[in-house]
Amino acid sequence: MADNLASSARGVPRARWRRRLVAIADWLYGPDEQPTRWWRVYPGFVALLGAGTLVMFFRIPGPARNVLWAEDASIFTTGALQNHPFGSFFVPYAGYMQAFPRLAALAVVHVVPLTYLPQALALVACAIAAFVAALIVLLLRPRMPALLPRLAIWLGIVTLPIAGIEVNGSIANSHWYLMLALFAIVVTRQHSATMIALSGVTVSLAVMSDTLAALALPLILLRFLALENRRQLWIPLVYVGSLVVQLAVTSTTHLAIADGRPVLAPFLRAMGFRVFLATLAGESHTITFYQRFGLITLIGATVVAIVALVWAVSRGGQLGGLAAISFLGAVVFFSVAAWIRWLPQYDPNVNDGWGSSRYSVVPISLLILMYCAAIETWRQRRNGRILPYIPLVAFVALLAAIAIPDFTATARNAPQTWTSEITHARHVCANLSQSHEVDLAAAPSGWKVTVSCGQLEGK
Repeated sequence: MADNLASSARGVPRARWRRRLVAIADWLYGPDEQPTRWWRVYPGFVALLGAGTLVMFFRIPGPARNVLWAEDASIFTTGALQNHPFGSFFVPYAGYMQAFPRLAALAVVHVVPLTYLPQALALVACAIAAFVAALIVLLLRPRMPALLPRLAIWLGIVTLPIAGIEVNGSIANSHWYLMLALFAIVVTRQHSATMIALSGVTVSLAVMSDTLAALALPLILLRFLALENRRQLWIPLVYVGSLVVQLAVTSTTHLAIADGRPVLAPFLRAMGFRVFLATLAGESHTITFYQRFGLITLIGATVVAIVALVWAVSRGGQLGGLAAISFLGAVVFFSVAAWIRWLPQYDPNVNDGWGSSRYSVVPISLLILMYCAAIETWRQRRNGRILPYIPLVAFVALLAAIAIPDFTATARNAPQTWTSEITHARHVCANLSQSHEVDLAAAPSGWKVTVSCGQLEGK
C-alpha cells in the first residue's frame, strides 16, 4: 500500500504538468480539425488557388514576364540544364538545400520549350504562392471558423505590395511563401488524411528549401510533447526527417552570413520600417510617410500592432494564442534574417528604399494574420449585423488601398527580353558545334543562363 501511495504521489505532479502542457498547446495550436465533407471545402480551395495564381501572375508586367530573375537563371535553370535530371537536386546554394526551386526548374526545363521558360517559371512560382495562401485559408478553419477574416488573410498574401519587387513570380524566392505555410501548419492541428498529406508535403518542401525552417523547432517540440492522438505525430516526424536531410546536404557548406552586425537603434528602425509600418502602409506609402513624418510613423505603427496583440491575447482565447505566436513569429523571423544578412542600408535613416525586400514577406504576412485574429476576436464579442464587421471591412479596405498603387511594381527589368536573347543565341550558334555554350542575359545585370547550342536547337 505504501508503494501505491508513493506512486500516486509521483503521478499527481506529472498529471498536473501534462494538463498545463496541453493547455498551452491548445492556446497556441487551437482546436483539432473537424471532419468535413470534401465537397464543402476543396472546391473553394481550388478556386482560391486558381484565382490567386492568376492575380499574382498578372501582377508581373507583361515585359517583365519575359525576363528571368537572378538565381532563377544562373543557379536553378543553368543547374537543371547542365546536370542529369535530379543531378542538381542535392546541390546546396547560399547554405540552403533549395529543394523546391530545384524541383521547379527541373520540371519546367524538361517540359517547356526554352522560348517560354520565363513565363513558365513565373507561373509555377505564382502557383506555389497561391497554393500557400489557399492552404492557410483551409488550415485556419478550426481556429477561425468565419470565412471572411480568412479571405482577408488570403487577399493580403496574394496582393502583398512588398512581394512584387523581387519575390512574386520567382522560384528562387518561393521558399519565403513555403516558410509562411510551415508556420500555419505548425500552429494548427490537422486530422483528415487529406490535410495531413497536403501539410506533410508542404512541410517537407519548406524545410528542405530553407534552413531557417529550424526556427519552428520549439513549436514542433511542444507539439510532440502535447500529442493527443497518433495523427498529430505525422507533421513532427515529417519536419524532423526533412530537417535531417537539409542539415546533411548543407553540412559541407556554410550559410552566407554578412560580416556586419546590427546595432540596436538601426535594427529597431529597420524592423519598424520594414515590418510594422510596411504592413499598414505598403511599399511606396511607407517611404512617403517616413520621409514626411520620420520616427513617429514607426512608433505609431508598432504601437498599433501591440495594441491589437494585447486586445486579442486578453479577450480572444485560442485566437489570442494565434495572435501572440504570429506576432512573435514576425519579430523573431525578421530579427534572425536581419542578423544573418544585415546591411547598413536596411536602416531607413541610411536608405529608405526597398533593397532586400524579400526578408519582409514572411513577417508582414504574419502580422496580417495577427491583425485578422484580433479583428475576429472583436467580431465574436459584438452583437448586431453591422458593428461586428466594421473593423474587418476597414482592414480589407486598407489592404486594397495599399496594394493598388504598387500592384505591378517589380524589379524584373532587363535591357533585352528573353525572346531576343534566344533569337540572338540561335543566330550565334548557327555555325558552331552543338557542345559550344552561350550565355543568355537575365535580370539584374550580371545574372545569366548558360546553355549549349545543342540544347538551343533541341528546345
